[in-house]
Amino acid sequence: MALRDDGSIGRQGGVRLLAHVVSSLGVRRRAKRIFDIGAAATSLILLSPIILIVSVAVKIESRGPFFSRETLYGYGIRPIRALKFRSVKACVEANRLNSRVTPVGRILRRTGIDELPQLLNVLRGEMSIVGPRPYTSRQDLFENRLMPLLNVKPGMTGWSQITESREGLRTTEQRIIDDLHYVENWSLLLDIKIILMTAFS
Repeated sequence: MALRDDGSIGRQGGVRLLAHVVSSLGVRRRAKRIFDIGAAATSLILLSPIILIVSVAVKIESRGPFFSRETLYGYGIRPIRALKFRSVKACVEANRLNSRVTPVGRILRRTGIDELPQLLNVLRGEMSIVGPRPYTSRQDLFENRLMPLLNVKPGMTGWSQITESREGLRTTEQRIIDDLHYVENWSLLLDIKIILMTAFS
């Protein structure tokens, strides 16, 4: 790539640099997607006995659906109907969920097992195994400094969650810093590290 006499990059050089960056980003996204599909499919197979037992337990304990759905936002500020095992008693008459957490639900939330159905969100391409935290409000993502988070799918786990599990509850600002750190330093090795730390935390 040739430089001008003043040290700047010429127009053609700028176009080539932009094309290289876009191409590199595309390769990274494809690699992450392939990794997500493999990890999610493998996890669903290995964890299928646990998923089956939990599904039966949820159904036996109270009437209602196996899953609950929560609208979250992240990549491109697109809404995601994130799946979770239902952890509260279903209000069948009103066709909605009330706030009474069941005994099984408390265990599911404490262990994080309630989020296993999000592996299906990963297979559908709505989430990643590892990524920044999803947001419950679209408006929260309109800050300029959060723009990098919109280029990465939100994860079931992530650097922010790992840091919080080791250091205790963190502020919103600290979580944002952790998420931006992950996006800026992403690699498949980092994803594998976070998955292993999540499994043994």
